[in-house]
Amino acid sequence: MDQLTFFDTGLVPVTAYDLGAVLVAQGQCQLLFGDSDTTRGKRRKPTPQSARLSVLLHSEWRARQLSDLAQLADCEVTVDTPAERSWLVRMAGPMLLPVAQAWTKGAVKTVPAHWALSDRALQIWATVAGTLEENGMQFGLDPSIASHEPLRERAAAALAQLGAAASYVGPRAGGPALRVTGQRRLGNVMTILGEPPEDGSWDA
Repeated sequence: MDQLTFFDTGLVPVTAYDLGAVLVAQGQCQLLFGDSDTTRGKRRKPTPQSARLSVLLHSEWRARQLSDLAQLADCEVTVDTPAERSWLVRMAGPMLLPVAQAWTKGAVKTVPAHWALSDRALQIWATVAGTLEENGMQFGLDPSIASHEPLRERAAAALAQLGAAASYVGPRAGGPALRVTGQRRLGNVMTILGEPPEDGSWDA
């Protein structure tokens, strides 16, 4: 039986928590505020009502697949092309508010303590920043996370929990990223990822 791509089925649900995986890579988040309330003429401090996650991609198939996955999580999704060969995917909704809050500390991106990767979250991470190379599978990291060892270790621990222990690759070696090598570990990863769509490739 041929291996199915994970995009072939919508049977496995996608959650807002899964979409947080874009933030371990180059994704960004923004809190969205409603109109400020007033009480007795005094303005209350505005509170966020929703959140937006956005990520710039350079492969059309990756943008399309991320959009499809985000819609399974009931997010509002838009895809724009700000430049040639660039696709900006924006996902928004109140369900993303706790995700954005968990992935930020003040104005700085973080990795939630005890972050755990579901199969869907790994697929999303691979969709936005996964590259299959001769010497392993690389999962791209946001530079601010990569430069902070404790945060980097949280991301690596999440991969290890899926049987995919990874080593850090710095910018000079093609990173920043976490690289999974070894037949067994790569097998664990590829079993979760499956094949990309016909017009896509994990090495592009």
